[in-house]
Amino acid sequence: YGTADLEARLRSAEDCVKAGFLIGFHFDPILAIPHFEKVYSDLVNQIFDRIPPSRIAWISLVSLRFPPALKSVAEIRFPHTRIFYEEMIRGLDGKMRYIKPLRLELYKSVYQTIWKRAQNVFVYFCMESPDVWERVMGKVPRSNAELDFWFAQSLYRRFPELEFPEP
Repeated sequence: YGTADLEARLRSAEDCVKAGFLIGFHFDPILAIPHFEKVYSDLVNQIFDRIPPSRIAWISLVSLRFPPALKSVAEIRFPHTRIFYEEMIRGLDGKMRYIKPLRLELYKSVYQTIWKRAQNVFVYFCMESPDVWERVMGKVPRSNAELDFWFAQSLYRRFPELEFPEP
């Protein structure tokens, strides 16, 4: 609500690439909406049809999460919203989240579509459990420091023009 539409965002990303910048995409929040597999597959394909994977530095994935008090505020401001209708749990950080089986389904769908189009693009999860990492990507960083290393390693290998120090 109140943000640029997808076409405007993709045009801006294209303009940034033409100007020589690298792009990062943040899928935040990924929502459990009807036909989410097709919706997110179409979105990923639109991105890769317009932005070369060689110019995408990273993609982050995170599903809907929110402080419990936000639900009542959002329902007042947006009385017709349905985004809170899925079953949710309170996570260790106190935020409400989709239950793990649903998060896994969402992430697997989006991640597999990305993987089919661009295996070299660095994809990571924001605020997800090691179990989700393992079950979707088959790997999990042991710490934030290791995730930082993976980030740096990807930048170093994929973008030598950055003259990024070897991690």
